[in-house]
Amino acid sequence: MNKIFGFLVAYATILQQPIGTNAAIVQGANRAEFLTLCKILQLHGAKPQTSEPQLKGDTIEHELNKLNLTLSEEDWKKKFNKGGTSSNDDQKIPDDKKSDQTWTDRWPKWLKAREETKTAEKEAEVLRQANMHTLTAVQKKWAAQQLQPILERVEQLAKLQRAAYPKTKFAVLKTAETTVKEAIYGQKASGESDLGSSKLYGGNSAKPTTVQQACTGAGESHKAATVVGTILCLCAKAASGVEGSCVPRQAYTTTWNPNTPNDQTVWTPIGKYCPQRLNKDFSAQELTTDLLTLRAAIHAEGADKYLGAYLQTGCTGNKANGICVKYTGAATTPDNLNKVPWLNKLETLAGALSAAEQAATEAEKLNEKLEAEKAKALLLFAGAQKVVETPNPVAGRHQTPEQQKTPGLICGTHNKSKTASLGAQCVWRGQKDDDGPCVVDESKVAEQATQAGTAASSGCAKHGTDKTACENDKTGDKQNCAWRNGKDNEDYKETEKCRNVSFHVNKKLSLMAAYYMRFVAF
Repeated sequence: MNKIFGFLVAYATILQQPIGTNAAIVQGANRAEFLTLCKILQLHGAKPQTSEPQLKGDTIEHELNKLNLTLSEEDWKKKFNKGGTSSNDDQKIPDDKKSDQTWTDRWPKWLKAREETKTAEKEAEVLRQANMHTLTAVQKKWAAQQLQPILERVEQLAKLQRAAYPKTKFAVLKTAETTVKEAIYGQKASGESDLGSSKLYGGNSAKPTTVQQACTGAGESHKAATVVGTILCLCAKAASGVEGSCVPRQAYTTTWNPNTPNDQTVWTPIGKYCPQRLNKDFSAQELTTDLLTLRAAIHAEGADKYLGAYLQTGCTGNKANGICVKYTGAATTPDNLNKVPWLNKLETLAGALSAAEQAATEAEKLNEKLEAEKAKALLLFAGAQKVVETPNPVAGRHQTPEQQKTPGLICGTHNKSKTASLGAQCVWRGQKDDDGPCVVDESKVAEQATQAGTAASSGCAKHGTDKTACENDKTGDKQNCAWRNGKDNEDYKETEKCRNVSFHVNKKLSLMAAYYMRFVAF
C-alpha cells in the first residue's frame, strides 16, 4: 500500500513540474482560443438586434391636444388667435398666465394644435378620425370633459419618456457596426481584404518588425491592438513555428514576417476558417459571453498574462517558446489587459449595448401605456353617444341615461313595440305595431315641467334666500320652515337654505316621484 501511495505522489509531482524546454507546441494548440476569436470576428457586418425605439409620447400628446381643441368651445379656441387666419395669430401667452408654469409649458403645444385644426375641414377630419364627427354639441362637451384626465396622464408619460430616453441613450445602436469593424480590422480598414491600409497594430506608432514585437505589449500601446492582429499571433506560421496551430493539418505557404509586412497574404488562408455568420443581428449578451469566454482562456505566468500556447522566453512564434499574445504585467496591473484597444472597445460596446437594450424595453413599455391612454380617448365616442340633453332647468346641465331618464329620452328605444311605447306614455306614430317611430308625448313633458315649477313656488322653497321669511313661516305656534343644512335624502346637504322642519315626502311629491319612476329603466 505504501509503495502504491508513493508512486501516486511521485506521479502527481511529475504532473506539476513545468514543461521542459525540449517540449514543442503542436498543431491545434490554440484551436479553442481561435474559435472564440472567430465568433467575435463574425460580428463584422452584423447589426445590434435592438433598434432605436420610436418614442410615441409627443405624437400621441399632440393628437389628443388637437382632439381636445376641436371638442372645445369657441371661447377657448379664440384665446389662440385674434382673427381667422394664421397671419393674425397672437403667439404671446396672456399676461396673467406668464407666471403659470403649466401654461408656459403647454402654450406652444396648444398653438401648434390650433394651427392644425383652424379650419372647419381640419376640425372635421380630427373628429372623423376619432369617430366623433356625428356628436352633438352637448356630447362633444361631455367628451371634452372626459378627455382632460386622459390628456393629463399622456402629458406626464410623454414628459417622462422625453427625459428618461433621449436619443443619446441609443446612439450606440448606430455606431456599433463601426466599432466592431475597427476592433476587428483596425481603423480605416473596410474589411478582411483591406489590412494593408488599416491600423492593424493600433495608434500611430511604428509597426512591429518581429513577431515578438507584434504579439507583446501592455494596455493602450499593445501592438496586437485588433482581433485580426491577435489571431495572427495565435495562428500564423512564423519562423520555427508550427503549421496549423489553430486549424490542425493545414499547411501555409507563407511565413509571417511583420517586417515585410505580409499580414494580408498570411491572413487570407486563415480568415477563410471564419465564414460569415447566418444571423445578421447580435445582442449585448452574445458579445459579452464571447468576451468572457476569451478572458477565461487568458492565463497568468508570474507577473504577466498570456493568451495561447506559452512555454518559455516569450511569444516569439517559435514552437519551442510561445505562439501566443503576451500582456506584460497584467497579472499585477489589470489595466495592462483591460486597456488593450480591441478588448476595451468591445467590452465598452457590450456595456453600452446592454444599457441601450434595457432602455429600449422600458421606452416601449411607456409606448404601450401611451397607446392604452389613446385607446381610452378614442373610445369616448361610445360614452358620448349616450349623453343627451335633458329638460332640466339648470342651464347647461346634461346627463347620461343612467343618471336620469325622462319621457323624451326613452321613447326612441321603443320603436319596435307599440305596447311598450304606450306603456311609457309616448306617442306611437307607426303604421304597424312593430314599426315606429315612437316619439315624445309633449303634453307629458309640459305637465312634468309645470309640476316641477309648482313645487318650487310652494312650501318652504318659496322663501328662496329670505332667511327671515323662512323662520317666520308658522301655523299658530308650530314652526313650518327652518333655515338649516340638509339631512339624509335631502338635496344639497352642505347648503343652508329654507327647508321643512320635518322632512317628509308629502303626497304631491310622492305622486311626482311615482310618475318619474315610470320612465326609469333598470
